[in-house]
Amino acid sequence: MSFPRSSPEYVSSVSVDKQIVHPPVAPSSASGNFYGVYLLFCITPQFFGDTYIGFTVDPGRRIKQHNKGVTSGGAYTTNRKGSWEMTLVVHGFPNDKSALRFEWSWQHPKKSRRLAHVPVRRYKKETKFEHALRVLSVMLSVAPWKRLSLTLQWLIPKYIKELPLTPPTHMLIIREEVDLPKYSNHGKMRELSEREALEQLD
Repeated sequence: MSFPRSSPEYVSSVSVDKQIVHPPVAPSSASGNFYGVYLLFCITPQFFGDTYIGFTVDPGRRIKQHNKGVTSGGAYTTNRKGSWEMTLVVHGFPNDKSALRFEWSWQHPKKSRRLAHVPVRRYKKETKFEHALRVLSVMLSVAPWKRLSLTLQWLIPKYIKELPLTPPTHMLIIREEVDLPKYSNHGKMRELSEREALEQLD
């Protein structure tokens, strides 16, 4: 039996091993706001393959800020490295603090208490992108994140890879080229600076 792609029946009929769904993304926190953690890939030849992990309430605006530089709201880490592409966004966090804690642990896996029991060091022949995906797959499989109803949304088909660990079956994976979503967050369209993000975790 087939169902419309936007229906709950379609989502529940997706096979567990693929977990692929195609409905449009919508704010999925309890408040209706969007909180996402994204992975960037540098396409500038000199820095090709460098990655950056960040928090956003507006993926489309955030990637533009990164590519314009720190004076336009981009991060110091990505400044002067040329062009970046946003490969994926993880969203569905209940609030900004939850997303910011996820961001910090993904950025600093060796310092995270949640990941102390798993190997998160980068392997010798592992690219930065592959390492980021491996850490992400581990994070989605451990508490507290494994209990959240998160969505992993790939944004550019050429970057799509199978995660080393399959996420819990209640999490959704979207694998198709889409326009980056824009959300109002009730008027809170300003991204947090790196210092502000750290202060939010205190």
